[in-house]
Amino acid sequence: MTPTRNRSSSSRYSDPGAAPLQPTHRGPALTITVEADFGPDTEGVLVAHGGQESGYLLYVQDGMLRYEQNWFGEMLRLDPIPVPSGPATVTIRVELPEPGTWLVGLEIDGKRMAQDAFPQFTGLMPFAGIDVDMDRRSPVSWELYTDKGPYPYSGRITKVTYTPGMRTTEALAELIEQAKELGLALE
Repeated sequence: MTPTRNRSSSSRYSDPGAAPLQPTHRGPALTITVEADFGPDTEGVLVAHGGQESGYLLYVQDGMLRYEQNWFGEMLRLDPIPVPSGPATVTIRVELPEPGTWLVGLEIDGKRMAQDAFPQFTGLMPFAGIDVDMDRRSPVSWELYTDKGPYPYSGRITKVTYTPGMRTTEALAELIEQAKELGLALE
């Protein structure tokens, strides 16, 4: 159900049997690089993007580096890896091996430590913005938020860099069509 201009009711805007929007492009999607100081007692959120509706976050807890993805309320997790000691570069490398799939790799100083496949976000998801050093607004992980609050990082973050992957002409055209469908759906 989607909101209408009448705030007391809602209506379905599309055929319930219609196929969901699916991405069709492949290749590099995104690289997130975090330069920070790590130690046995450091903990907290390094980066978070999204909120309760969907998103992902990278954080340190109990000596482990953890990546979680909120897939519309279902929490999916990459196997945690031990935090490095001292200054290090942690990279989340996202590839698109096939339509609808993210291959998420977690690297420390250029060495791949863990990877797994996750569902790919499409369109405007995740909706909420990017946070560095804590998850300030609508939390990506409600479970983590109820236990730790916004969970500020206790170490020092030197730099965070988001580098988008190449967009093909076909992918851009598809994104425009998805935006049009979403806009029409919200009329």
